[in-house]
Amino acid sequence: MANVTYTEMNEMLNQAVTRLKSLGYKVGKVVDLEISYRYSRAWAKCTWNSPRYYKSFTITVSDRLFKANKESVRDIIHHEVIHTIPGCFNHGTMFKNVAGHCNKKFGTHISVTAPDEVVYFGHDSSQAREYEKCIEQFKQRRKAALKAAPSSSM
Repeated sequence: MANVTYTEMNEMLNQAVTRLKSLGYKVGKVVDLEISYRYSRAWAKCTWNSPRYYKSFTITVSDRLFKANKESVRDIIHHEVIHTIPGCFNHGTMFKNVAGHCNKKFGTHISVTAPDEVVYFGHDSSQAREYEKCIEQFKQRRKAALKAAPSSSM
């Protein structure tokens, strides 16, 4: 599996904007592509910098995407750029229509959720289930430990 560079992500961002504009959509101005080392569940996020007027957006991607395959990263970045289109900030009908239009025209696989091959980096589904069980057990143990911890107030 090939790794993706920050430069390639920026190129994918520019490609997504160009493609969506070519389909006639009014794409918001993306002013920054940031990397987050804190995202544990989300792959990416689109944030309004000026929500009243749709003036500009920042797209933040998880550092985990650098390990994903290029097609999945491309689709996730397209997904986030669609959120900059007026009426598409949520995953409603308009978002799904734009994603479907892009998928049909360009052969992308944009969806509301991330594809399994990104989430598990190519592991089979039994490994994915084991991973999910492990994460859930860790969360339960952590909650139990926090409840059992003595209060530090005197």
